[in-house]
Amino acid sequence: MIIQTTTLASIVDSGLLMPLVIGALSMCIPIVAIITDYFQKKNKLRVVEKAIEHGVNPDELNLDRVSTGDDSVRLPYRGGMVCVAVGVALVVAGWYLPMPDQFLNTLMLIGGGVTGLVGVALLINDRMNRDRFEDRKTL
Repeated sequence: MIIQTTTLASIVDSGLLMPLVIGALSMCIPIVAIITDYFQKKNKLRVVEKAIEHGVNPDELNLDRVSTGDDSVRLPYRGGMVCVAVGVALVVAGWYLPMPDQFLNTLMLIGGGVTGLVGVALLINDRMNRDRFEDRKTL
């Protein structure tokens, strides 16, 4: 039985480093979202506990504003611009980065295209509903 050891140099030479880095970094996004959600819920629970201690009905609280500490104003066009930027970056990476398999390039091109199109749809939605954002109210 032959045991083959994998070193960092062999991973770099085979062209697998970039897909591994992209895969590892893409796992960071849901982890950060889960951690952020945990702390927001923890903060809301603390506010409810304080309200109960002071004799306030927790149903009367506006807990949507607790998580950020400000007016929670929705910024139009932000989500669309982020999606378009990520889509363009994925398309450029899929087009120019050398991958060991053409399937990975195609996957990045398709994923970037879909992400970019979702961003364009969000931008169109925000443009169509711009009169709702002019008074800077949360939807």
